[in-house]
Amino acid sequence: MTLLLGEKIKYLRKRDGRTQEELAAVLGITCQAVSRWESGASYPDMELIPPIANYFGITIDELFGYECEREKKVDGIIARIGAYQSDKYTGAALPKLRGIRKSRRIRQPHAGAQTLPGDNAGVGGGRQG
Repeated sequence: MTLLLGEKIKYLRKRDGRTQEELAAVLGITCQAVSRWESGASYPDMELIPPIANYFGITIDELFGYECEREKKVDGIIARIGAYQSDKYTGAALPKLRGIRKSRRIRQPHAGAQTLPGDNAGVGGGRQG
């Protein structure tokens, strides 16, 4: 997967009708830094990733473009289950799956995430402690 973080930031900024100067002021950086991100010349510091996602009202996963991949996987699973809809058990489960997909996000650990005992196989991606 190609990381298109700068393009995503530019898209979100324009979507919200914001300027590079406004984003820079909120984050406490220069507008030249935002320009470098959007042109692909550099990336934001890791410490700025959560505030950027928060500023645009999205998750960090969405900022990095993972949401689309997850949605495609979920759609594929639902489609495969739909092929077996004649089965009374699967047929009853399909509307529930579609409802879950629409009502909330299905959270998965990112690739390479380590799971800890008792953390529900990495759901939510956070360490428990």
